[in-house]
Amino acid sequence: MGAKAIPAWVFYTTNWDRPREDRLAFYAAAATHGLAFENRPSRGHAVADEGSDLVFDNLGRREILGVATGREWRWPSYTQPGPDEHWAANEASRVRREAVRDGTTRCAWLFFTRLSEHSAKPILWTIADLGGTLDRSEFVPGGALYRYCFDGEPSSEGRVPARRHALTRLGPPSIIGVCCARPRGDWSSVAQG
Repeated sequence: MGAKAIPAWVFYTTNWDRPREDRLAFYAAAATHGLAFENRPSRGHAVADEGSDLVFDNLGRREILGVATGREWRWPSYTQPGPDEHWAANEASRVRREAVRDGTTRCAWLFFTRLSEHSAKPILWTIADLGGTLDRSEFVPGGALYRYCFDGEPSSEGRVPARRHALTRLGPPSIIGVCCARPRGDWSSVAQG
């Protein structure tokens, strides 16, 4: 999930009658001041091999926490126009690696909030370059959920313009805000199996 989506993800996927303390502690440590801190400033260098330890096994389902984009928000705007260099490639590679690691489903769910940061599209483009195919997508005000599946080896070709054009039609162009109080549909099944 995108780093900015972590608070919503934890809130809506935790069984608050029986919360897993180890899961909550993992998320708190990673998202407070770690690599997944949503408002982390720029690294000042290209992203390379970050986030391998930002995976939590939740009852057999691996939750992949996104590393921060490096686009720190300081009033009245972001401190840089886009994510740190190679950030999308780092994240897309992590998604693909986790999706194909056990060879069963070869699919991964991606969850984004605060789409005004414009971090989803670079990852989705790069996932497509790595052989990912969009299987499903859901949109709510302020959030997007995608399921990508992978077959075979990643393409050695560059990004195909038609792919980029198709991906721009996946959702509303400028959803702003945080995940709604009650998402349309039942997203808990994504977290639980």
